[in-house]
Amino acid sequence: MVDSVAEVTGVAGTGRAAWDGLMKDEYGPLWEEHVNKSAKCLSATGLGKVRGRMGGRRQLHAVIDSYPQSAGVAHFENATLTDPSSATGFQPQIITRSLYVRLRWTGEVEDMARTGSKATFAGPRATELRLARNQYAVNKCRMAILGPQQVLGKIEGSVSGGGTQTITATMQARNDRTSAAAAFYNYGTHYFRKGMQVDWGTTVTSNSEGASGVDGSSPKWTVDSATGDQLVLTTTAAGGGGIEPGTDQYIWPWASRREGAVSATTAHDSYYAGYNGLNNLMLDSSIYGYVYGVQRSSTYPTLDGNRQTGGGSGRNFNDLLLILSIDNIVEEGSGEHPDTLYLNSAIRREVIQHLGMGNAKAYTGDAGGTADQARRFAPVQTTSGYGKLALVAGDKNMTYDTDRDCPPGMIYILRKGTMGYLSNRALSSIDKAPERYVADKDAHEVIMAERGNFFCTSPWTNGTLEDVNFSVSALTAA
Repeated sequence: MVDSVAEVTGVAGTGRAAWDGLMKDEYGPLWEEHVNKSAKCLSATGLGKVRGRMGGRRQLHAVIDSYPQSAGVAHFENATLTDPSSATGFQPQIITRSLYVRLRWTGEVEDMARTGSKATFAGPRATELRLARNQYAVNKCRMAILGPQQVLGKIEGSVSGGGTQTITATMQARNDRTSAAAAFYNYGTHYFRKGMQVDWGTTVTSNSEGASGVDGSSPKWTVDSATGDQLVLTTTAAGGGGIEPGTDQYIWPWASRREGAVSATTAHDSYYAGYNGLNNLMLDSSIYGYVYGVQRSSTYPTLDGNRQTGGGSGRNFNDLLLILSIDNIVEEGSGEHPDTLYLNSAIRREVIQHLGMGNAKAYTGDAGGTADQARRFAPVQTTSGYGKLALVAGDKNMTYDTDRDCPPGMIYILRKGTMGYLSNRALSSIDKAPERYVADKDAHEVIMAERGNFFCTSPWTNGTLEDVNFSVSALTAA
């Protein structure tokens, strides 16, 4: 509600203050939403490509991970032949997961909006359905990156306001994230949204200490605001209900994991409600110990992506570092070449700086680095700025695809053809009618569901370049 306007009083004759009771407010159109609805991950990575349908509780596949090693063996004359061996394989599983949309309107709000623009800025039903689809896409893309654990960030220090209904947590800063497991989830407050309900735990695999589980009745904490590294949470429970997050704890969406300790077994995937994402499909056991119902280990090395890190220590971006990562993927993988570079805009600035659009930044330790490493790519830019950036590695043109939700400090090096989505149900109402009557209330609800999951058929032919120096809030030194 807009506050009243302060007017000058004591005007001789008729002034605005005197005529205020007879004046009208003029209402303009609904303004642009103050929410970032960018959701690029699905198109940029290939995960949004529907590559089949799935039914039942899971879909099993088969992978051959070695050939018979009794073939092509050299022997001396009349020697005993090598023992026969066979090919080996294993069966990865993809579990069906569900995303929901739930909206409700009372009869009064719908009736009051019937006269259209004379009574409201926007119709509640049509507008909220449109906005809900936007938020659904944002959340789906977030999961397509973070994976089913959905760790949104990590608390750095103590939480202020304890024992009250509003608390403030200082989160680990985004500029401090690295490839190291202890700093990997330093996302600041980037993934939090106003109104989001959250839970937390002491480790990325622990049960929710907020105790929501699947149908928890404990006090629910909601994001009030998320700015910089300050996360403000509120609850309706008096005194906070005695359940509050603390130092070094991880935060994730409410009711996104089962009650009870997460089992360190091959059933590990089924303890989380979220979709698969890049971080569990193509990273390694230091981030996700299990994927597809199989424990990552030396027994199944092809389930690990090819990560090239600095061991948690930052280094300047350089073409050769990226080419080294690509070469490792090609030579240590199946021989197939990746085709897409997926990165945050903070790393794009490092690429631009390295290419010489400003003072080029030479690779640390490269004695041959020069101050002028300017490059030219078609189409040549005759004005300031840049066109679509790409790296030509061998005969492969790899575009730099930028997404604000991609974690900073790293570049995902992808074969988009190995990524995809198995669909069980497209987003639609779960009822035969488009809406349902709320029992004993003058209200209606719309509940929609989508079921399926993301997958990657060849993790080892995808990879990352990590621990690239960056800043999400400033320019790094040249």
